[in-house]
Amino acid sequence: MTATLSRSSALLYDPLWQAGRQVAEAEERREQQMLIVSGLAQGSPARAYAEHVLGEIDRTIVLSRMHQELIQTLLGDQHGAVVDWTAPTANGSSMSVP
Repeated sequence: MTATLSRSSALLYDPLWQAGRQVAEAEERREQQMLIVSGLAQGSPARAYAEHVLGEIDRTIVLSRMHQELIQTLLGDQHGAVVDWTAPTANGSSMSVP
């Protein structure tokens, strides 16, 4: 029996896609948290805590974006980014390595 992955299943194993999904989900949570904060009374303990949670979500988004950029850099040309790989030749000049 041969198993094949569908396009959606294959995406689950794509680290760049997963990182992008994590950013999108965190941004969605941020929007939801902003709605919660806006519905709470100014100066209330509940609002203070909700604002604290919002700050944690913001930090998560920053870290998730950094993670996504790191993966993009590490994967390079495998996902459409242009990476300039050069190696010196025997005579000292450079040549492009695919």
